[in-house]
Amino acid sequence: MTTTRFRRAALLVIATVGAAACGGDKGGNVTGPPPAQKQLSKASGDNQQGTPGSAAPAALTVSIRDGAAGIAGEPVAWRVLLGGGQLSDDTVFTDADGAASVTLTLGGSVGGNIVRAVWPGHDSTTFHVTGTGSFTVTGGGNNVPERYTSDLWLTDGYAYTGTWGGALRPPGTPGNAVKIWRLDGNGAPVLADSIITPNIATVSDIQVSDDGKWLAYTTEYGSTGARGLYVYELVTP
Repeated sequence: MTTTRFRRAALLVIATVGAAACGGDKGGNVTGPPPAQKQLSKASGDNQQGTPGSAAPAALTVSIRDGAAGIAGEPVAWRVLLGGGQLSDDTVFTDADGAASVTLTLGGSVGGNIVRAVWPGHDSTTFHVTGTGSFTVTGGGNNVPERYTSDLWLTDGYAYTGTWGGALRPPGTPGNAVKIWRLDGNGAPVLADSIITPNIATVSDIQVSDDGKWLAYTTEYGSTGARGLYVYELVTP
């Protein structure tokens, strides 16, 4: 009986010392830093804007890393989810730094383009690129010589602009006009009408309601009783 107890005690001491040597805590559990996490992440190219039908300004790039170190030779599959664009490659292997890139040619329409990058069997991420519209100047300019132009609102084939006066315009000319424009056959703006508001000096903000029934604009300076908000009906103007 005595020998048996001695052996059990010796084994208990050996087990305790072994656990401590391996970094165990007082309860005998092995502890230490957690293993590095292998993961896919976006490196660059997300949330950019470009011209529809053209290449995005920057490449779409992901990074696959094991902690701080890049993982080379891993496949990344690319796919367009939205927007109808085209990619330079459908599968790219990571380089020595763990990076993989493709070039996106945006779809032909204004709006969002979404691209997914997949590390097969592991993880995926998505990129968003917005196709933005652009204007081409076909005519106009120097068509309001007597005042400066302020705010602008476009709706239903017409444009509404505010005005303000200034030292470089004819002396005493106030910015009290709302100019109403339409486009001619060449796309150039032609003055269709004007609204003159007496006793004010600036038309500051201008807008047409979403249903196209009302024109509203605010005025500044001039006499106290004239400054404020003006509303005009557009259905039967």
